[in-house]
Amino acid sequence: MPDLPTVRCDWRMPVGADGRPLGVAADMVAMFPYPTETSAIDGIGSGLATHLGFTTLTIRFPKMRPEDGVPATDHHRWYYYPESGAGEAWRQAISRVRTLGELPDRPLFVFGRSGGGSAAHLFAEAYPDQVAAVVQEAGRVHAEHPRHLGPMLLLHGHHDYVADACLRLEARLHAAGSQITRVGFTPDWGGRGTNLIWSHSAHGPAAELMWQWLAGVANLRLAQGRIPPMTAWPVVQGTTRLPDEATRSILLRLTPDRYVLALAGARVAIAKPAPANAPRALAVLAINRFETPTEQTDLDLLDLADAGVLAIGASADGSNPVPGLLLAMKRDEVAALGDAPWILAVDRPDGLGGLLGLRSKPPQAVVLFDATPQAARTAAELCASRSIRLVIAGSKTSLDGMRTALQDAAVTWASLRTGNDLQEHADWCKALRAAIDSKKR
Repeated sequence: MPDLPTVRCDWRMPVGADGRPLGVAADMVAMFPYPTETSAIDGIGSGLATHLGFTTLTIRFPKMRPEDGVPATDHHRWYYYPESGAGEAWRQAISRVRTLGELPDRPLFVFGRSGGGSAAHLFAEAYPDQVAAVVQEAGRVHAEHPRHLGPMLLLHGHHDYVADACLRLEARLHAAGSQITRVGFTPDWGGRGTNLIWSHSAHGPAAELMWQWLAGVANLRLAQGRIPPMTAWPVVQGTTRLPDEATRSILLRLTPDRYVLALAGARVAIAKPAPANAPRALAVLAINRFETPTEQTDLDLLDLADAGVLAIGASADGSNPVPGLLLAMKRDEVAALGDAPWILAVDRPDGLGGLLGLRSKPPQAVVLFDATPQAARTAAELCASRSIRLVIAGSKTSLDGMRTALQDAAVTWASLRTGNDLQEHADWCKALRAAIDSKKR
């Protein structure tokens, strides 16, 4: 490579007690890192070798960041692109590992995330006959005219900045007749408000899906001597073909479902847990302030749904949301909850009595958001009269002002960080989950 005469290849190979490579070691995964990543072979690569039996290898490309003076648009120096010489470095490394392990020369699997996802796809495009399948997570630099038409699993966060690039790649691959499965995933909600790319990396079931899909495809090749077309894969989930039932079971745990209804003049959004997870509780959010964007409320609902809660949010532009919520309570998915616990989240106590009557049993808790001291006092009196736990959430400053006014009331306080909408809503959802998980007084 120009200016980089030596690069380092790290690799792992599963071997038996005699030190000889196991039969499954013939399935090789080339792991394309972000230019400065150094842990791929010790983290993911180790798991793939130890638990799934793949031979894994990666190459470290030093001094490849923009801060090292290498613009990402420079195809001759940025390692994503075959013009840089990186493709030939990978080919030599793959050949050397095969020789050392006495492995057969057959198409390998490639994986990468973020910039590494871009690199993995571009390598498959440069050498389509040498790549059996691609697993790509959150890449955004893709070939305009795809040549590799073998199986691909493409993952990205629903709210990731690369989502549009992934959708465009999916459309191009479908138009070219490629075999592709695209799966979106919700973020690691703990990073909400603290990380600008909080939806950029797969976690939990989304990460499991990648490795099980890869193992399932390798097993198909082992059983049939080749990877059959995806149209002949044995498991169907909706419109998606999958290599095995284990992959399907993970997919069913992956993504909550959200939809929006117009009910009695209110906008009612509903988020359900992923299909494999039966809801354990109900959360009703009547957050009716003009300054609360519907996108934020929808993210709150998805956050709760990912925690196993059926979440319903209603906004009526300042009007009474109760009629719309009453209609929502009659829906089958709510009726199926039976006597499961529920909480009510509101931003003002006006009409609180009507909201408390949405279900036949009172809520486990009422969570009051950003209230005035007088509103908090009204809510405290109403909740006390019905033996309902009251949680008041707001900024530290606003809570300090209310503690004096409500010092004789039974209240749980939840402090929210302010100054960043995502951060504030992350704390808000944490307070809602805590209200659901707490025992009723």
